[in-house]
Amino acid sequence: MKKRSIIIFLLFFTFSFCGYTQNITATAHLDTNQITIGDYLNITFKVNTPKDQMILFPVMDEKFVELLETPFDWISNTPIDTIFENNQLILSQKLTIIVFDSGSYTFPPIPFFNIDSLLVAQSNPLQFQVSTIAVDTTAAYKDIKPISKAPFGLHELWLYLKKHGLVILLSLILIGIIIYLLIRYLKNRKRKKPREVKQVIPVEEAHIIALRELELLNQKKLWEAGKIKQYYSELSEIIRVYIENRWQISAMEMVSSEIIMELQKVSIFKEEINRIEKMFEMADLVKFAKWNPLPSDHHLAFQFGKQFVENTAKLESNTEETDNNTHQEGGSNE
Repeated sequence: MKKRSIIIFLLFFTFSFCGYTQNITATAHLDTNQITIGDYLNITFKVNTPKDQMILFPVMDEKFVELLETPFDWISNTPIDTIFENNQLILSQKLTIIVFDSGSYTFPPIPFFNIDSLLVAQSNPLQFQVSTIAVDTTAAYKDIKPISKAPFGLHELWLYLKKHGLVILLSLILIGIIIYLLIRYLKNRKRKKPREVKQVIPVEEAHIIALRELELLNQKKLWEAGKIKQYYSELSEIIRVYIENRWQISAMEMVSSEIIMELQKVSIFKEEINRIEKMFEMADLVKFAKWNPLPSDHHLAFQFGKQFVENTAKLESNTEETDNNTHQEGGSNE
């Protein structure tokens, strides 16, 4: 009886897992399966998933290719592209590699996980052939051709001026007018405008501004009032402004995947990048895929953003306070 119960439980677990992943597929394809040594090879990964599922792509950088333990070298990777079609999310990303040895190769399957770190799909393996450059050993050696100079004399100069003379003349007149107006403007400005003394106003640190804005967002209780899209939009904007002020990255003009690529170039722990990448993915799903998260997801996204700010904040102000306290203690001891 006990053995029969175990078998029934295993069958139920198997069917449940299959039902969970049956609508999630991952594919990979090559732009060509025959290249020459030194040519670029483009691999496109696509994941089809229901709109309410969040799939995490691996960070396909140079370290990712090294971990595959293959003779491939990383060249570049594109941001993740998201398309919503027939209640399905189509996520795609292109990886470019290069191979410097001839032979037959297989690009291994790549696993894809959901936000709960469960394996939900795996891409297919890809086979391709790398060949050497064909060399004609029967042909005779040829000398290097000398450098040829194109003739340019008075006749060519006359033809050029005849063809473009009017444009050159008008350009010179326009440049002269601009220089004259600029000199006149600078003279009048120096003569009329008194010298102003600007007061330097100390600027707050980026993390102080971000933490204050996060607290104000939390007090608004937007998602409790049903304003879920506005909540994630303001949360994403606060983090983007923080990234701009903290590392001078134009985050407000970038998509989420481009921001992650820029953050990988600065000195940040990988855990922090993964944390903020998940927050941006949740915000993008709400904005573009009309995903309806659970209350726990709202808290999780907020904590991802807040912890990212706290763990990447500058420590200069803390260092200055510590130095001041040390000097004060030294003075009191004397």
